[in-house]
Amino acid sequence: SCRNGAPMPSEQRLHPASLVFAFGRSLKAFALPGLLAAFSIGRASAPVRPGGGGFQPPDTWELWLMLLVIPSVLAALARYFSFRLRYDETELVIRSGILFRNERHVPYHRIQNLDAVQNVVHRLLRVIEVRVDTGASKEPEATISVLPEAAFADMRRRVFAGRTLPAVAEDAAVAVENRGQTLLQLPLRELLLCGFLENRGLVIVGALYGLLW
Repeated sequence: SCRNGAPMPSEQRLHPASLVFAFGRSLKAFALPGLLAAFSIGRASAPVRPGGGGFQPPDTWELWLMLLVIPSVLAALARYFSFRLRYDETELVIRSGILFRNERHVPYHRIQNLDAVQNVVHRLLRVIEVRVDTGASKEPEATISVLPEAAFADMRRRVFAGRTLPAVAEDAAVAVENRGQTLLQLPLRELLLCGFLENRGLVIVGALYGLLW
């Protein structure tokens, strides 16, 4: 957090409340399958006729349903402990993953908007889900869930202040790219030979043969 006007560190981690929202999404995803499974087992456990027996499900079926949530919980823990958000001079760097490292570089001048998403739970915990929009597609470039409110304010300040920094460097890079550079120059004989070998000179050969005929 920011205290006494001191700047926040250039590297930012997720808020611990990220685990709460990740677990909530996992439970929401398995809520409907769990209800269907409970309903099916309840129907199967009902007696076939009054006084008759029926199929009795195992008493631990709830445990088996909970085991399905474990992969999502492990993924949420891995994302929380491995996520890093770094502010470089001209770009935003997002790193995540333990076994498979994922690193994205988002230049400040390409970020069109930083959307802050807050529901009631977000407001109670004083956190924000941030969506980085570059306009390259309908989906956001990155979704960061969740950051403290002070960290989001610091992100906006850093990103909007860094938008003007890469303008000169980018123009110079574009100028160098537009100038072009000759990597290889072939004489006419070797160029024709290359065309014949690639079967692209057969049209010319056919046309010459037709003229001679």
